[in-house]
Amino acid sequence: MVSRVLTTDDEERIIRNIKVIFDEMENIEVVKALKKSKNNKTKAAKLLGLSRGTFSYRLEKYDNN
Repeated sequence: MVSRVLTTDDEERIIRNIKVIFDEMENIEVVKALKKSKNNKTKAAKLLGLSRGTFSYRLEKYDNN
């Protein structure tokens, strides 16, 4: 197996991809919590262990209003 050193561009691309995947996963969890709580934002926030304000921020971040 041949290994190679990652360039700065490679590292930046990988980090961007990880951030996209993380955001997608976070959005899925927000949507699931909303469904489970029947769109009750306070209950959805509790399910995720978030404050109501942080949960509202996540809703806006992913445009799930």
